[in-house]
Amino acid sequence: MKKLIISSILIVGLTAGYVFAHGNGSNRMGGHNMKGGQSGMMSGAGMAGGCQGQGPQMFIGKEMSDEQRQQFLDATTPLRKQMSEKRFELREAARNKNSTPAQLAVIEKEIVDIRASIHEQALKFQTSTK
Repeated sequence: MKKLIISSILIVGLTAGYVFAHGNGSNRMGGHNMKGGQSGMMSGAGMAGGCQGQGPQMFIGKEMSDEQRQQFLDATTPLRKQMSEKRFELREAARNKNSTPAQLAVIEKEIVDIRASIHEQALKFQTSTK
């Protein structure tokens, strides 16, 4: 009986944690976020590859004009495209029963390296716009 109660509490706690973390009213197929804008796959993210929020502000913490942001996005388009491709590759490899943890780790490292490159670009962008 105690195991049933403990497991029930654990399930409710995990579910509540998920809802609090992801319960902003958006969904991946084009729901609306709390700011009134759209989010998700159908929002026209384009080459962002699901990398919303990876603009220069994410890395350098300062507000930028639309023109400056566009310059950063243009400069990092190839990196963001690579990120999108690697994330897809990782999802496909994770679904493949024949993939090993080592293969998944290699792809994950490549994603981390691409993210670091985007971060480096943001830092270069920050110093060039001062």
